[in-house]
Amino acid sequence: HRDISPISPLYFYTSSLHLPDICQVPLDALHIETDAPWCGVKRTHAGHAHTTPLAWPEAKKPAKWEAGHVVKDRCEPCHIVHVLQVVNAARGGATGDAAAVQAAEAEVAAAAYENSVRLFQLGK
Repeated sequence: HRDISPISPLYFYTSSLHLPDICQVPLDALHIETDAPWCGVKRTHAGHAHTTPLAWPEAKKPAKWEAGHVVKDRCEPCHIVHVLQVVNAARGGATGDAAAVQAAEAEVAAAAYENSVRLFQLGK
């Protein structure tokens, strides 16, 4: 079985030319990941339009960690939701209606989760 994670920000966040490639990855082979601590989705990246703000505020100083905050300009593990949002949008997931978007994102997230459980033999 093939497992693919074409979700590197260097690969697809920065260029709209690569976003359609995500559609070629079957859901049963898709994995999502961040490049934490590098390469978060920036405003200049093609995928940024598909992201929503995180629930965590940014720390005021980029070099200083603060409980309950993400560090400014650093990709944190919680940013995986941005990867999910971009993948969902690139695959033609629902747009507009919040409930439909959430359901489409949940489908992609569940598939990626199950693929990771299978690949890494988690729970065995």
